Amino acid sequence: MSPACSRLVAKARISASRRSSAVSRSSGSRAVRYLDRPVQPVEHIVEPLGFGKALPVASIEASSAPRSIAFYALELFRAVADLDTVYVPVGLGSGICGVIAARDALGLTTEVVGVVAENAPTYALSVAAGRPVPTNRADTLAEGIAVRVPDPGGAGHNHEGRGADRHGVGAELRLAARVMFSDTRNLAEGAGAAALAAAIQERGRLAGKRVAVVQSGGNIERALMAEVLAEGDAG
Repeated sequence: MSPACSRLVAKARISASRRSSAVSRSSGSRAVRYLDRPVQPVEHIVEPLGFGKALPVASIEASSAPRSIAFYALELFRAVADLDTVYVPVGLGSGICGVIAARDALGLTTEVVGVVAENAPTYALSVAAGRPVPTNRADTLAEGIAVRVPDPGGAGHNHEGRGADRHGVGAELRLAARVMFSDTRNLAEGAGAAALAAAIQERGRLAGKRVAVVQSGGNIERALMAEVLAEGDAG
């Protein structure tokens, strides 16, 4: 008999992301609303919810996730020569660690820039401090990088400092999502547009350079995407 799988979701997000919840249910997991505190650490809510001896499973595992994710970075570096900079969105850090591992394995000097949201800077703060630094909130439309509490043993905190890290992408996220759709016909969620948003923000220093941005996903609500696409690009 297969063990039951449950996905813990903030109440505020499950109501605004019903389609994502339906996808989870179709794959065999169940979404659970927990209290009214979307920033509450998972380890403190498993027991009160009555899961008993449930085992929390991290979304990344420091020893294996970067190695498996590094394959897309290897493809990128082999397909596009002489890259000066690569922008990578940072959720828990597996993506940027994979890119750094591939870069180093190939002996390249490409700058790797980690991108976090303006209102969810926990990993930028953690790398700067050399220790995990949680924040009180993580309010951003980029749900994939809306991290409030960094994983102390996770890939992002332990290895991400080997790449450059910036934070501050906010309004540019919506512009980047529109540009991706209009220019490449790729649908980008907030986190998926974060790398391009950072490049747009830093376009002054990128003049004349070869730059790559990682689009990490397209899991965006239909209503939100319609709203973003309807906005103008002025300014």
